[in-house]
Amino acid sequence: MKKIYDERHIMFSRARLVKGSERYVTFYKAHPEYKKGDDEIRGMAFPENLRKSDMFKRKFFPVFSNNDAYMKTMYDFLDSLKKPETPIEVPETFNTNIKGIAKQYGAKEVGIVKLETLHYYDTHGGVSEPLGDLYGKKVDKHYTHAIVFFKPMRLDSINRSPHFEELLETESVYLDVAFIGSRLAAYVKSLGYDATFASEIFSPAPLVPLAFDGGLGQIGMTNHIVNQTYGDRIRLGAVFTTLPLKPDQPVDFGLDAFCKRCSLCLMNCPNQSIKPYKRNVNGREFYKFDDQSCFRLWKNMGTDCGVCIQSCPYTQGIDLETQNWMKNDPERIDAFIKDYLKDKKGRRVSIKTPLDSVKGED
Repeated sequence: MKKIYDERHIMFSRARLVKGSERYVTFYKAHPEYKKGDDEIRGMAFPENLRKSDMFKRKFFPVFSNNDAYMKTMYDFLDSLKKPETPIEVPETFNTNIKGIAKQYGAKEVGIVKLETLHYYDTHGGVSEPLGDLYGKKVDKHYTHAIVFFKPMRLDSINRSPHFEELLETESVYLDVAFIGSRLAAYVKSLGYDATFASEIFSPAPLVPLAFDGGLGQIGMTNHIVNQTYGDRIRLGAVFTTLPLKPDQPVDFGLDAFCKRCSLCLMNCPNQSIKPYKRNVNGREFYKFDDQSCFRLWKNMGTDCGVCIQSCPYTQGIDLETQNWMKNDPERIDAFIKDYLKDKKGRRVSIKTPLDSVKGED
């Protein structure tokens, strides 16, 4: 049976429901299995629990606290942009051009997906407050293609997980991918085609399945996209459009066999939120995951953790020759992991000193 994605079911939507409100009552009447765990961790302002002084928060939260407002201006500009009445015809080879332009704007890798109904969320879940109240409204599914891309996060920030530097980098790159998406959507609209873009505050579809279908990586044990070069220290973006483009295909570099032998993300997760059991969702393999446990950790730490990202050997970098040597070979994967643990002196790389951006502060 095919699964229809509903944004109201994701943790970020459920955590925003106000206890006792009509939406709260309606949702948990239909889905009582979420209620007890969600009530224990309700609320989205998890950075306020960061174990730093009020002065630290006053100094450094403004580095990213205006992100939503910046993103809203991008959507406002895109809405104000007039689309030509007659679209410019593009050849099938235009994939090369559109990918090159996306990279010009700052994307690192780009894939194309022909959209099916099951790619989309069916219903918005209220994570788009800066754009208005979309909760419960049907998602616009008239776009035919998605241009999906990513930008890497800095390794020296991710290797400071679960501390503030990881949150700082995550939020910075979220804004970067929104800017890339907004520029690319504006370009496509200027050619005469409908276009919108995904961001931290709005998306018509979950991005991990799109990134998989677009060939940007495989789905790892964390349920993140793991890229061959950057692991899962990436943030995804996408443009949804009616521009006709030739779709890309998924890739297989042996991650499934690797994750089964490695499991460092599972072992290092402070709340044991990652599970080793797989499930098939619309033809893609995902691992079971305890989103309440994960978000509880975020609330306790005041950051979005990132230990699972940091723990992945692909995040730290595995050269292509080694990847090819051990692909789908359990004995060679075990040999690699043994050497990796010895080289890294433990199960995960962890930098204890602060980055210059927050150095000298408590």
